[in-house]
Amino acid sequence: MKFTKEQLSEALRAKLTPNGKKLAMSERTLNGNAERLYNRLAKDEANADVELADVVAEYLPDFEEINNNVRKDNADFAKAYEDDWKKAHPEDPKPAPKKDGGNEGDDDPMKALMGKIDALEQRLADADNKRVVADKRQQLIDSFKEKGIKDEKWLAGYMRKLSVNKDTDVEQETNDAIEFYNLAHAETPAEETPGGAGGGSSDYSKDFEAIRKMREDAIKQERGESTAS
Repeated sequence: MKFTKEQLSEALRAKLTPNGKKLAMSERTLNGNAERLYNRLAKDEANADVELADVVAEYLPDFEEINNNVRKDNADFAKAYEDDWKKAHPEDPKPAPKKDGGNEGDDDPMKALMGKIDALEQRLADADNKRVVADKRQQLIDSFKEKGIKDEKWLAGYMRKLSVNKDTDVEQETNDAIEFYNLAHAETPAEETPGGAGGGSSDYSKDFEAIRKMREDAIKQERGESTAS
């Protein structure tokens, strides 16, 4: 044929969206149907010299029907959503009229629906991020223990003070933790060994304050700032 499936999609899109009118069907639906049409035509050698304009003229009504059906389904869904909302919120005031020459149609219930969808997508993204961070924290704990940090109380306290996100480098944080762990325990007198006989829960506040100070100094050193107190 004298045109590609991409050119067929573009030509059909142009006919379905005159004067900037929004396409009701999705791009995926348009492209998928256009590709199937193109493949059917390509199987017949009689279509070798068929012109793009002729194909568009012949099959445009089919695409218009799909597009109009999708538009009607969207409108029906939005209307049902609006009716349900009004039933659930009978006391809600009517939206204020648009100012600055806005059209009455600007208060389209579809906007409210899209807002709901955006909010849902954001909640899903937040939930996914929390899951990723939780997995990352577990990776860190497993890595710390694998490298020999067995003190559960110290580990719990360290993790509470550690900021973790999806980009946290497990290997780097493990090296830092080992360094701070060895430093803290090297400065702990033998008679104050955590978990020793006769003592209650150990106070690690001084250890973690030293850790916090070391991290701050390391960051300042990287930035070329003074580390003097």
